[in-house]
Amino acid sequence: MLTRLKVSGFKNLVDVDVRFGPFTCIAGANGVGKSNLFDAIRFLSALADRPLIEAALSVRDESGRTGDVRSLFHRIGNTYANSMSFEAEMIIPAEGIDDLGQQAQATITFVRYTLELEYRHEDNLRMAGALEITKEELVHINLVDAHNHLLFRHKLDWRKTAVKGKEEEVHPLFQPKRKLKELLSGYIRMEELLEGPATCLLQICLALFSRLPMLRKARPPCLHDVKCNRGNYSN
Repeated sequence: MLTRLKVSGFKNLVDVDVRFGPFTCIAGANGVGKSNLFDAIRFLSALADRPLIEAALSVRDESGRTGDVRSLFHRIGNTYANSMSFEAEMIIPAEGIDDLGQQAQATITFVRYTLELEYRHEDNLRMAGALEITKEELVHINLVDAHNHLLFRHKLDWRKTAVKGKEEEVHPLFQPKRKLKELLSGYIRMEELLEGPATCLLQICLALFSRLPMLRKARPPCLHDVKCNRGNYSN
C-alpha cells in the first residue's frame, strides 16, 4: 500500500508531495499532472522487475510515445532539468515470494524508498541517452513513528496488524526520555483539542521528569521552577 509519494523533476511534477489513504481521489484541471503522477508510480513499479533504462522507456512521453528518456525530465521551454527524485513510503505485504521462488517473511513492513537520477549524455549511446543513479536508499519506519506517517483515519488494531517490525532500540539510560517523548506527544495532541488545560498537565510532566535522579545533572535550568496557570510546581 502506497501511503506517500514525493516527486520532483519528473515531467511537470516539481516538489510534489501526495499522501494516500485506503481510497484516494486525484482531481484537477487538464494538464496539471494527474496522469504524470500515475506515470511516476508506474515507473517506480517497473523498476522492481526491469533494468533502469527499460523501466524508463516503458513510461510514455508527452506525445504518448516512448523512446527518449530525456523527455521524462522536467522541461521549461527547450531546457530540460538534469535530475529527478522520488521518495515513496509504503506498507508491504508480510509474506511474499523472493527471486528464487521461495517463501519469504518480512520482518519490517513499513519502508521508505528514495531514488535520485541524473541524465547523462554520451555520443556513443543510442538516442535514449543514459540514466545514472546518484542515490538509492531503503530504510524502515519504526513502529513508534508509524502514526506520524499514516495521517488517514485508521484504527490502532489495524496499524498493529499492517505495520510490523521491531521498535527502535533505546539504551536503558534513555528509556525515561523516550517515555517522556510519548507523553509529550499525547499531551500536545490533547492541547490542540482542549486549547489550554493540557498545558498545565504537560508542565507537571516536565516537573516530574526533572526529579529523576539519573538525569538530575542533565536537567535543563528551565525545569528548576515550573509554573502553570493552576499553581506552582518547583523542587
